[in-house]
Amino acid sequence: GCLKKPIDPKFLMAYISNLTSTPNQQAILENEVTKLLHQLGMPANVKGYNYLRCAILIAYKNPDISGQVTKFLYPEVARTFHTTSTRVERAMRHAIVIAWTRGNPMVIEEIFKMLTFLCLSTIYQMVKIP
Repeated sequence: GCLKKPIDPKFLMAYISNLTSTPNQQAILENEVTKLLHQLGMPANVKGYNYLRCAILIAYKNPDISGQVTKFLYPEVARTFHTTSTRVERAMRHAIVIAWTRGNPMVIEEIFKMLTFLCLSTIYQMVKIP
């Protein structure tokens, strides 16, 4: 499937949930992450692209690691690619800078709108008084 723009956060969450309920979920998820990185304008020929792709998939499988990027995520990606956490972090930052400066600003804006909505709704749920 293809994501339509503008991206509705509720639709995106349902879309991701649907991806995980299919028999070939890993291949589909990997394909969707790859498409998203391409839509952002991230070139596949930089090391950080592969590191980010791997990190997104690891984070998806381990949602509880959100606060453990330097302690868990970077070392895990480094082990996968037989390199160091420092190199992983540097390459990922480089890839993000490239996507940010050369990428599709409309897609980047839509993703940040969605992330802002998800963060705000999570905060709201945490502080909501019955």
